[in-house]
Amino acid sequence: MGASKAGQMVVILVLILGAGLLAGLGWFAPDIRDAWYFAPARARAAEAVAQIARQERAARARIGHYQPFTTGNADIQLRALGVNDIPPDYHFDATLLPDKGLRLRALPRSEQVLALKIGAQMYVSRLAPGGGVIKRGWVP
Repeated sequence: MGASKAGQMVVILVLILGAGLLAGLGWFAPDIRDAWYFAPARARAAEAVAQIARQERAARARIGHYQPFTTGNADIQLRALGVNDIPPDYHFDATLLPDKGLRLRALPRSEQVLALKIGAQMYVSRLAPGGGVIKRGWVP
């Protein structure tokens, strides 16, 4: 009887420890996902927008105005600007503003958000008509 009781106690202890481990992982899953998946993807998108902004400012200095583009023609326009390292998890667009400034956006692809590979945030950078960056950051 003693061995049977000890075996039951070991099984109960393993179940309790396993449940505690699963609960702990569940509790910290958003932080783990953010650190391992979302943060690197956000860094790649922010760097891509910064590279696009540099190329847009250079194009503006050459031709006198910014080169707006939509998500539909972004691949062609970005290659023409000389931007090659574009993260596939995001759509990119550049909209000419009424004040002749430019708004650059990295928009998350919906299928990547649903697969929990990236967060549902967009990165926005606003370029001044004179060429400087007015504002940039993540928008929830």
